[in-house]
Amino acid sequence: MPTWIWGQDQQWELHRQITMPYGLYRGPDHRSAPSQPQVLNRVLVQYRYTGTQLAILRLRPIIGDRDFHHIQQKDDELTFSQMVGPNQVFLQAFRAGKAGTPWQLHWSQGHYQPEGAWY
Repeated sequence: MPTWIWGQDQQWELHRQITMPYGLYRGPDHRSAPSQPQVLNRVLVQYRYTGTQLAILRLRPIIGDRDFHHIQQKDDELTFSQMVGPNQVFLQAFRAGKAGTPWQLHWSQGHYQPEGAWY
């Protein structure tokens, strides 16, 4: 897995690993009712901090929700739904009544602060 390490040989280290598991998903009831398998395209990013010093890691997910052939443009019809739960948030874009790609973010410690910033 691609791994980045910051602070190596110091009092702390921050590791980031990225993996893109690929597979088929049939759903929880696939044994009792046949269903069409869905291809799961996912990107998993994991951060791990080790050290004796207290640290704060701030991450800002930037989601374009566009086809990779197009450039990002401001769109007043683009809105995002955010459902925040304990150590997780579910995000999804909506444009002209159509749902975009669903995103799930999970973490073991810390909190999520919703922002409506445009870049």
